[in-house]
Formats: sequence, C-alpha cells, structure tokens
Amino acid sequence: MAGFFVAALTAGILTLLDLDRTFYIPSATPQKVLLYLWWWGFVVANGVLAGTLYAELSLYEPFAAIQQPVAAFAVGLSYLAILRLKFSTFTFGGKDVPFGVEAFYNAIKDFVTSGSTESR
Repeated sequence: MAGFFVAALTAGILTLLDLDRTFYIPSATPQKVLLYLWWWGFVVANGVLAGTLYAELSLYEPFAAIQQPVAAFAVGLSYLAILRLKFSTFTFGGKDVPFGVEAFYNAIKDFVTSGSTESR
C-alpha cells in the first residue's frame, strides 16, 4: 500500500508543479473556490491514476522483484511521461495538433485550467 502512495504523491506533486508553472487563479475571480476544486481534483486524479498503475504493475512477478519505493517512484514519473506520449504531429487548419495520448491529456488539462484562469 505504501507503493501506491509513493507513486500517487510523485505524480501529484509533478502535476501540481506543472499546473503552477503555467496557470494561476486571479484573486478577484468570483468562482475561485470552484476553480481551486477543479485544480486540486486534477492533481488528485493524476495521483490516484498513477497509484492505480503501480498497484496493477506490482501484480506482475518481474515488476514485484524491484524494491517497492524505487518502483513506485519510477511509476509516478513514468505515468506522466506516458500521458505526454506523442506519436506524431499533424497540421490541421494551420495549427499543429499532437497525435497520441498527449492530445487527450492536454485537452483535459486545458478544461481544468480554463475559465477565469489566465496564462502567466
């Protein structure tokens, strides 16, 4: 169970740093609480998914042979790398569009951070 939390914490912290580097929520925004709930929900969701990935991988014997904290940390890092996996980039309507898991991840991230947030 500790491996789940290490993987979740690793992915959650890295997600938080990624969101914090790119977006902020203005203090004068009327939906500030709702935006923070979305923001933290996205961080927690990435953490839980990374922890679940670790739990599933630990069922396989070769993976289970790796020391638990090392494997959990590696899964937390790898989870975010898998999400940013891009097979190719196509130009559509004069705009570059990634093809792969990254397109879905960015769409979800943009949805979570849109609204009253502004780019830094």
